[in-house]
Amino acid sequence: MAKKSKNTKKSRAIPKTIRQEIATTRDGRDITRPYNTLGILQPQDPVLQAQGGGDYTVYEELLRDDQVASTFQQRRLAVTAAPWEVKPGADDKPSRLAAELIEETLDRIGWDNVTDKMLYGVFYGYAVAECLWASDGRLFTLDEIKVRKQKRFVFDLDDNPRLLTLQNQLDGEPLPEKKFWHFRTGGDNDDEPYGLGLAHHLFWPVFLKTGNSRLWLSYIDRFGSPTTLGRFPSGTTDAEKQNLLSALEKIRSDSGVVIPEEMRIDLLEASRSGSPGHGDFYDRMDAAIAKVVLSQTMTTDAAGGQYKAEVHKAVRNEVVKADADLVCASFNKSVVRWLTGWNFSNATPPIVSRITEEAEDLDSRSERDGRLFGMGFRPTLEQVRETYGGEWEDVSEGGESESETDASPAISAQAGIQEGEEGVEKQEKTPEKSVDFADDCPGGSCPVPSATDPWAYRHLPIDFADPAPPADPGPDEIKKQAAALLGQAIASWGESIESAIKTATDPDALRAAIFQAYPRIDAADFAEIVAAASLYAELRGRIEVMEEDSNDGA
Repeated sequence: MAKKSKNTKKSRAIPKTIRQEIATTRDGRDITRPYNTLGILQPQDPVLQAQGGGDYTVYEELLRDDQVASTFQQRRLAVTAAPWEVKPGADDKPSRLAAELIEETLDRIGWDNVTDKMLYGVFYGYAVAECLWASDGRLFTLDEIKVRKQKRFVFDLDDNPRLLTLQNQLDGEPLPEKKFWHFRTGGDNDDEPYGLGLAHHLFWPVFLKTGNSRLWLSYIDRFGSPTTLGRFPSGTTDAEKQNLLSALEKIRSDSGVVIPEEMRIDLLEASRSGSPGHGDFYDRMDAAIAKVVLSQTMTTDAAGGQYKAEVHKAVRNEVVKADADLVCASFNKSVVRWLTGWNFSNATPPIVSRITEEAEDLDSRSERDGRLFGMGFRPTLEQVRETYGGEWEDVSEGGESESETDASPAISAQAGIQEGEEGVEKQEKTPEKSVDFADDCPGGSCPVPSATDPWAYRHLPIDFADPAPPADPGPDEIKKQAAALLGQAIASWGESIESAIKTATDPDALRAAIFQAYPRIDAADFAEIVAAASLYAELRGRIEVMEEDSNDGA
């Protein structure tokens, strides 16, 4: 009898050939850096290499341009203007203490100032800052962050920064761990530790704009003032010719010159037709610079309609959020982790971030909530408090409030919804003195308001001589009838919407069905509801006037 083989589980280890990094830049096989003998990675930015020989000074000159300086400042200030916050990484006590330490540290060192300087890494492609650590005898603290000039550093094969010095101007000096905070941005691969900043894309627009400015000034000089022509008779000596030339040059600055009578000076006006286009080219380069820095132009140029402005503003907000996330994320991965690990080893590192989302427009939100209420929906009390803040009370709970009878008909109708839906009749307050509506009624009975004639009482006068309560339904009954009408109308509207939902097969079809159902909703029901609610408010007001007059007479 053959033995059954036992199924033994074997650990499935991932082969080393697929675990290790293969396309690395460390082993000298990188074809993009074939002659790297020092173990230092050089920036591969083609514009930087061709125009500056790898020296970032050529990019520093770009910041002197007025459009570059203005737009880049706008981009940085948009980030630092956003409030920052520190959230604990977990809800345990060590994590909360770590968050308090980081928050106190950022407030003390001036986090906005540090962020502004580090954002120059977006311009050059990378940024490096040195952390100055200290201790208060109890905790390790961050005394200061100094943002260093980025061109003072190079990167080795492991992407670690090295400091260039006079003694080591090629490969630099190694730096201690957990001392320097740096990040890179831009570029299309991870093999470039220097990144690819805005300066790479700004070089040619600024260069062409500067060259155009020189040509523009020459054009203005040539066509802005006439050319002087000196004429001298035959036999004039060289000294006399030189005197005439000097007189011609003085015409530009002096109001008058003196020359011999036999010599003559003429002014030649340069003539041309059309516009040279220097101004248009200058503006176009400015627009190109704004697009590179801000990804849009309408925050620097007043052009376009409201829709375009909203689109451009949305693009700007995305850029601001990306910059804020870049700085905060790199800071969280380095400095925050270091400080947390040294002081609270069992804590989850906190998260530093900036709030770049704009606050919701509460006016628009309230208008939307009002439209939803008209369709038969209302937010919960908790949602109202969360959205609008402050303390709120639900007027439909705990009996009728003082404002329910004195406020707008909409509030009364809202209270009626609850009564109509739940079938619960509330105990209404009965006025001490009522109005007698029976005197002028034919046959001694008053007409009762209904859905077809909610204004049945309007023709009746008020008899202040007889305060006996009316035998027919009063204003409180009208209120209940209005609530019933409103409940019926909402139920009818709900059926139309529910039918549209059931017949729809996808979101687009649902949207189309709702739009088709909307014109079939009868507004006449709603008009009757408003009429009855208004009548209720009017009758309440008359009763109050009667009571006040009665109290004054007493």
